[in-house]
Amino acid sequence: RDLHYPLRRQRQMCIRDRSIGIGLLATSVYIAEVSTPKYRGALISTGELVIVLGIFVSFLVNAGLSSQKNNHQAWRWSFGLSGLPALVQLLGMFIIPESPRWLVYKGRNEEARAILIKLRNAQNVEEEMNDIKESKEPSFGKLLTSFIDLFSKDIGPIFIMASGLEFFSQATGQPTVLYYSSEIINRTNVSKDLVLYASLLPATSKLLFTVLVVFLVDRVGRRPLFLIGISGIVLSLLILSLSFSAKNELTTWLSLVGLMLYFASFSISFGPLVFVIISEIFPPHVRAVGVGASSLLGWLTHLIVSFTFLSLLEAIGPSYTFGLYAVIGVLSLVFVYTLLPETKDKALEEMKSVFNLSNQVENKML
Repeated sequence: RDLHYPLRRQRQMCIRDRSIGIGLLATSVYIAEVSTPKYRGALISTGELVIVLGIFVSFLVNAGLSSQKNNHQAWRWSFGLSGLPALVQLLGMFIIPESPRWLVYKGRNEEARAILIKLRNAQNVEEEMNDIKESKEPSFGKLLTSFIDLFSKDIGPIFIMASGLEFFSQATGQPTVLYYSSEIINRTNVSKDLVLYASLLPATSKLLFTVLVVFLVDRVGRRPLFLIGISGIVLSLLILSLSFSAKNELTTWLSLVGLMLYFASFSISFGPLVFVIISEIFPPHVRAVGVGASSLLGWLTHLIVSFTFLSLLEAIGPSYTFGLYAVIGVLSLVFVYTLLPETKDKALEEMKSVFNLSNQVENKML
């Protein structure tokens, strides 16, 4: 029976990870479709905030469970308790309204109008209804055409931008910094009993700055937060690279500073804002396919970065590894500065003017 345990565990993780991926995509698109332009960025960022809050709570729970001596079943409690939030979310799915845009696409206009009135707390929603009717969701038979459209002259640049954001969000080392943060903390010579509690410092940094971005994204805008956050990521990676280049008391604690700065910077840029951008920039007829395809690239990059990290450590050492991530961070800064427009306060149906889409694309949306 034990011989089959790794295989069963792998299958369980595959099911879990697929479910998480589908849930993240569906949540971002749903929030983008039901929210108003004024609050869309904050509402989508709140999804990331809830994820970060869950990570923070899991750190607290694991720290509490691990502090109990001779408790060999703590890992079972850790896995079991993680199912409770999923159960609450499942129950919540039965009470949230359907997306008005999806209802209009399916010809259920009266249901869509009733939900819009409830969501907007207003009786007159005809202007928004008309805007939605002007767009058109592709049928299953047109999904292939929609995928091909991602590489067209007009929509191609949007797809490149979305895919680039997904790529750089992972290629700047996010998976490795997250998964190996405990190793970095161990370098500070913190006692083994306090390592898990010390891990709360970067988690706290991530939580606080994610809260901050929820309040700033619709006031300051997406583009400035990206530029500030990526600049902080590059600086934090340089600090981590420097801290691993020499071993003394100063550099070991400097690594903890770099770790906290990385999570803070990631949390005001790539962390929540990639979901915001990719869920709002695509034209309606390719939105689902575009979000899915660009997110797939992000997950593939996540996988590659995770699998290559240890090989890089053995080949060039941690200092040059984090230095390489810093160079990629500089490239991402140039990418965002050059290609990313500001989408604050723009309705989903207005994105075609932001990206200067041609009449040919506009006709496909009608």
